[in-house]
Amino acid sequence: MKNDFKKTSRAISVAGLVFVVMGFWLAVFLVQGLTATFFGAPDQDAASVTIEVIPGSSVNTIIDQLEEGRVLKNPFWFKVYGRLSGKARSLQAGLFEIQPGTSIKTLYEILVDARVSEREVTILEGWTLSDVESMLVQRGIASESEVMQLAMEPTVRAEYPFLSQIPRGLDIEGYVFPETYRVFANATAKDVLIRALNTFQTRIVEGKSHLLQRQDQSLFEIVVIASILEREVQRPEDMRLVADLIYRRLELGMPLQMDSTVNYTTGKNDPGVTFADRDTPSRYNTYLNTGLPIGPISNPSEEAIDAALNPTRNEYLFFLTTSQGEVIYARTHEEHLQNRARYLP
Repeated sequence: MKNDFKKTSRAISVAGLVFVVMGFWLAVFLVQGLTATFFGAPDQDAASVTIEVIPGSSVNTIIDQLEEGRVLKNPFWFKVYGRLSGKARSLQAGLFEIQPGTSIKTLYEILVDARVSEREVTILEGWTLSDVESMLVQRGIASESEVMQLAMEPTVRAEYPFLSQIPRGLDIEGYVFPETYRVFANATAKDVLIRALNTFQTRIVEGKSHLLQRQDQSLFEIVVIASILEREVQRPEDMRLVADLIYRRLELGMPLQMDSTVNYTTGKNDPGVTFADRDTPSRYNTYLNTGLPIGPISNPSEEAIDAALNPTRNEYLFFLTTSQGEVIYARTHEEHLQNRARYLP
């Protein structure tokens, strides 16, 4: 009996010790979780990290981004707090600047309200650098002439190998990708241009590399053609038809005679240019010069670039656009003149 009692006492003591040890580590675990969740303090000496959450991202995807950026060390407690507070369902897409050491509670506050740290900037298809600058000046992001100066800045261009094809003396017109960008509230004009160039790199240089490699034209020439298409016609199907028309005119040695290149020369935006405008001396003027203009005349959309890469074969050499936006094509100059008399006032 005494031996049985000793064994039982010993078992109880071991069980109690295990319980105490488990309780201790559970307490440590809970304290660590509570500290990480509510009492974490940003490391003032560490550089902040930019996290971009893409629309539709799951909680696990966002956690992976936070861990890769080294701003989240406790993904378990991030999930627990998100579920218990209900904030996991309210995470927003956007651009966020986060300091390492930030508490989980503060992380959620940042990620739930994207408006606190960012704003949207929209660059429209077919805009020129001058248009982009006007918008940024109006939004208080750029000063007068700042965008045009940045567009010639060697340090900006050196970061992107695809810009090396631009002839000496030209700016980055054509490569500022049209898109709506989320930027920090204190973003600079350079920040916006960098975002646009990064998007061009991703969507065009990398995303269409297989198509670009099959072209006889360089990327720069494709961008020049796309920039004309963007300003001449609106529908993707017309862009593809006019793209083929441009290629055949180039093969035949015919001047392109695109009104959009004249407008770029004069700074106007007239649907029908005057004879005096057509005589304006410029290497962009395709009435006075054969071949492509010296550089892009706008920042084209992805649809326009796709059209330049994938033209629709046809036999047209002329076209016009009616006041209703319809594009009328002709095979001969005589047919084109008849269309002008019929469709244009």
